[in-house]
Amino acid sequence: MSFLAEEFGITAKDCTIQDEGIVFLVEKEKMGKAIGAKGINVKILSQKFGKKVDFLVHSEDIKKFVEENLDGIIVNEIKNVIIEASRKNELDLGKNTKKINIVREVLKKLKGLNEVKLVM
Repeated sequence: MSFLAEEFGITAKDCTIQDEGIVFLVEKEKMGKAIGAKGINVKILSQKFGKKVDFLVHSEDIKKFVEENLDGIIVNEIKNVIIEASRKNELDLGKNTKKINIVREVLKKLKGLNEVKLVM
């Protein structure tokens, strides 16, 4: 994570390494700087680590975390490990499928959950 600070002036709140790649959690206000113009920082990091790199908005609050990172999702209620959500508008959930899995894995790691279900 120190590489982010040294190269891009960004401090990641946390990171997780998954099969698909590396996920860095950054403050919402720093997201644009983290990604870089036209995604250049993502490309640089992907080449450096030899893995796909994603950035997610950091939040200690599960509701805010899910809503910030999944476009069009409103969290209605959180019960144990089940997050009940609805869509803000009609959108293609297919485009969010990969991101849903990333968010699920990050929640498992950061919140110590064995399982996370997103129910629509």
